[in-house]
Amino acid sequence: MRHQRTKATSLKSANDKTADIDPITLELLGEVPSKDAPLGPDIHVALAERWKKVLSEGLNEDIRKELIAKYPLPANCTTVKAPTLNAEIKPASNVTALRRDHDS
Repeated sequence: MRHQRTKATSLKSANDKTADIDPITLELLGEVPSKDAPLGPDIHVALAERWKKVLSEGLNEDIRKELIAKYPLPANCTTVKAPTLNAEIKPASNVTALRRDHDS
């Protein structure tokens, strides 16, 4: 008798970190990214804290608009602007990412 995959077995398999993964899936995913990427020296702790917050939560809208007005994109290098988020990606994105894309 063929084993039928039940919801319980599916959940068990999904939670089993040692379960085999289809070789085709692994091939599509490619090589495991290296965790040993070379890092530069530490920056000042106060700078690191501020950058972490800005990068994870984005800038306050007023501050962002002020900075954009003060430092506009160079006319000969507009590609440094962040690209607009694809419509297909929006439903899977978090609120911060959506806000950043909408505000830019």
